[in-house]
Amino acid sequence: LASKVVGPRIGGWMRGNRKPEEYKDRLDDESFDSALNAEQIKEAIEGSLRRLQTDYLDLYQLHWPERKAPLFGYSMFDPSPTPGHMLQPKKVDFASIDEQVQAMGDLIKAGKVKHWGLSNETSFGVCTFCYAADRLGVPRPVSIQNDFSLVDRRFETELAETCYHLNVSLLAYGPLAGGGLTGKYTPGFERATKANESRAPEDSRHKKFPAFQARYVGPATAVAAAKYCEIAKSKGVSPTTLALAWCTTRSYIKD
Repeated sequence: LASKVVGPRIGGWMRGNRKPEEYKDRLDDESFDSALNAEQIKEAIEGSLRRLQTDYLDLYQLHWPERKAPLFGYSMFDPSPTPGHMLQPKKVDFASIDEQVQAMGDLIKAGKVKHWGLSNETSFGVCTFCYAADRLGVPRPVSIQNDFSLVDRRFETELAETCYHLNVSLLAYGPLAGGGLTGKYTPGFERATKANESRAPEDSRHKKFPAFQARYVGPATAVAAAKYCEIAKSKGVSPTTLALAWCTTRSYIKD
């Protein structure tokens, strides 16, 4: 059983279900300091345990970095023109990585979390978190949840090497590229699986909300997805099966 605590975001709505009475009037408050500090990490785990009706989680993830870093399809790091967070540009004061690691260590000692992981991270982040854990006597993160699919293979470069040497396993996010690799957005393959048949193509999320996660349905992705659909057809499998099977054969996705 797994859950996660999100990083900085404008407004209090990402924390609104942690302390409903305290945050109910701050959901759209841009001054609300959503952070991965010890207080909010511990606040978030209590909310998750309560909603999931359990005493502990097998895996708890820091969902995106508490620092300026490229996120959600972006890969270029640029320290200028502002040091602010990508999702909260005015935020320049960040909880330290040590504070975040120690908070996870405290949750493990309290029996509320068995393991912890990272998400949307970079090689710099993975190294820094692992070495901070070693220094503080906290178990290292066991996983990283980043975008990874046939059409998004950025992980295969230096991040795969980093995670290999630090024994951090990849949890692939978006292995179907937001549905783009299922065929539902590819002419002639809209009904490639029973799952696709359950909903009209025009009701799919990227048809209804084309600006949402645009990286999954861009022109280059569409061309590649069409080619993968043809490969799947030639092998007698669905595009979905091809995309998922390919991911499971990668050495850095461990059991």
